[in-house]
Amino acid sequence: MADNKLDVTSFVFSLVGLLLFWIPFLGLIGSILGVIFYSKYYRLKKSSGLAIAGLVLGILGIVMGGIMSLAIFLRFTYTVFSGVS
Repeated sequence: MADNKLDVTSFVFSLVGLLLFWIPFLGLIGSILGVIFYSKYYRLKKSSGLAIAGLVLGILGIVMGGIMSLAIFLRFTYTVFSGVS
């Protein structure tokens, strides 16, 4: 029963991370936690559909959150160093 909670946890964290990818670093944290919980679940038991969905959503959230964080960082550095407001 305890291992069943890990696949649900992986899915929920990954889904929240994917939905909040536009907030810098918050979506990344949720997605990374989703992938970590998937890996813990995978060590205990072979994958279930919900755990695999958590992994896919987590990877997608990491990619999208990384792109968004990079875009915000580049915009900030451009604004600071070029003097444009």
